[in-house]
Amino acid sequence: MSVIETVRKVMVKYEIPEHIWRPIMLMESGGRPDAVNRTAREHSVGLFQINLLAHPEYADLNLKNPQVNAEIAARDFLSGAWRRASELYPADPKKQAEHVWRFGIRPDWGGLSEARKQQFYGYVDKATLGMLDEAPPKKKWWRQEPEDFYHFPDEQIESS
Repeated sequence: MSVIETVRKVMVKYEIPEHIWRPIMLMESGGRPDAVNRTAREHSVGLFQINLLAHPEYADLNLKNPQVNAEIAARDFLSGAWRRASELYPADPKKQAEHVWRFGIRPDWGGLSEARKQQFYGYVDKATLGMLDEAPPKKKWWRQEPEDFYHFPDEQIESS
């Protein structure tokens, strides 16, 4: 089963639509299960970048495992924010996705550059239309914020 299929299965269990979870996953890790972001403020791991400094209760879990990471993200961060977003913005996928990312995963939304916000909205549009590619990017990807970066190994992610 591919990484996307694994995550999709978890998200279906929690009734979180793809236009919500997939753009968040792409923005957080580029779709790479082995993504790690270490700074003075965080030690985030996996597809949804679970921050071990903020959530040490997950330190003993394999957060690079797509199923484990997606399960934690869905159960503990996304599902409540998704239910609220669907009530607040019943017909607006962009506002729904922004609400879930902002209140479910990334509280420092205001610190994001306008370019990063537009990249996120582009992912939401594509996910809503079912137009996102299945494979994660193969190249390394760095966040625009200079003090933080995500490092991804050069090798292609294998299907789980």
